[in-house]
Amino acid sequence: MKITDLPSYKRISMKFEEGEFRFGKVSELPIYIYQKGQKDMTPGHYVYAMNYGRIKFDDVPKKYRTRDFFLRALTGVSGKNDMLTYVKAHMGQEFDRDFFKDYIASNVWSLHFEENCFAYMPLDYIDEEMVSCAMLKGVDARYTERRGDSEDWFYSVAKRKPEVLTQDFWTLGARLFAKTMHGKNQFLEITPLPYRTKEYYFAMCLENDTPVMTDFPEEVLTTAFLAALINDNAENIRSFSTETLERKVPVSWQSDELKFWQAAIHLKGKLIRDIPLNEERVEFFLEHYDKDSSEYRYAFKDKYKRWLKAKQESSKDKSCGKGNNDLKVAAEFSVMTAMAGIGLDNAVDVTSAIFQARMEHSKLLPIKFNGCVPAEFCKKYDQEEYLAEIYKKLGIEIVCEQDNNYYEVQLPQDLKIEPSSDSGWYHVKDSNDAVLLKYCGVGPFYDRTVEVQEIYVSL
Repeated sequence: MKITDLPSYKRISMKFEEGEFRFGKVSELPIYIYQKGQKDMTPGHYVYAMNYGRIKFDDVPKKYRTRDFFLRALTGVSGKNDMLTYVKAHMGQEFDRDFFKDYIASNVWSLHFEENCFAYMPLDYIDEEMVSCAMLKGVDARYTERRGDSEDWFYSVAKRKPEVLTQDFWTLGARLFAKTMHGKNQFLEITPLPYRTKEYYFAMCLENDTPVMTDFPEEVLTTAFLAALINDNAENIRSFSTETLERKVPVSWQSDELKFWQAAIHLKGKLIRDIPLNEERVEFFLEHYDKDSSEYRYAFKDKYKRWLKAKQESSKDKSCGKGNNDLKVAAEFSVMTAMAGIGLDNAVDVTSAIFQARMEHSKLLPIKFNGCVPAEFCKKYDQEEYLAEIYKKLGIEIVCEQDNNYYEVQLPQDLKIEPSSDSGWYHVKDSNDAVLLKYCGVGPFYDRTVEVQEIYVSL
């Protein structure tokens, strides 16, 4: 559900349509680039200079401190306290109630920061009309329907004059501002209990990518409530708590009930990236989406690999990466040979020779394959799995993942790696100089492209 489809939004906007409330007037002052020492200055030049920190408020001549200048240049951002101090000192004279309505309409920064306009305007200016202007301006100023933009002002009103906040403001605020951060839902905490209606809780869950449902009372979390959220948009699953994800719901496409996370993945597979993985969820996803699907490639694969890696690392020691294990073995071998009667210096030489021989055929090859898996294998293997099978067929032993780009591998005697004529490109060749694989390793370390581009053998 879009913000503008919420009943609370419609009721607030209706008061403007019927003429009960009026929006402020938007300043049309043109803004010009300011250059130090230039002539023919206008208020618009000084707005630019103030916004970009070129000058301080005291540097603006009084004749250029027009109403439009303040509407466009005033903000609560730190570093502009001198202008804010002036405004506070002349409240009710130059800066009346209509000024603040025009300020909200003209300057979205009026609603931001600790020193937003509601934090210091006189209390008698703060009424239902002023709050409505701010609420609809905050909605209109959003580039996307995300949360948290222009929220500072609402907390200022709740602190200074909470009695002006109606049910519609709290409900629309729940849709706009509520989120769980570091285990805390600040918006829910400041909402008075009488305003925490089902409509309020429902709005809080809409397109919310944080698990706000964790703090909801149990009587709200009925099957009908949860199902309505999924029917509205399957992406609302992101607001579910760990417990509600596991609840079951009847579905129209089969006779058996599904858990809510299963229903969401069935409707929109990419949502797997927003649901914590476990054995059951991995199995369910792989039953419903092939390895050549966009859901697998773009939403599941990387998350699944990280989950597998974390699972494996918890059950075994790392065997490579910086060679720590080899160094440990080498040290132990040196001590043992020294104890057997060989001098320590000779023991180190013997150990070095052994490990040099062992590492002669240890190379690095890419983990990723930037190509298509043949049709007969695309259901069974994803791109990385197919490449690993090719390595296996060629007799290349994968020792471990060196990093996110490379495997450490052991090459058989009849294979070699040679640079190609193109910089950054390499060939894996057999003893007859036939090219088996072509891969690249180009770019700086922070943006490196390492991938096999061509495979000239098949399984």
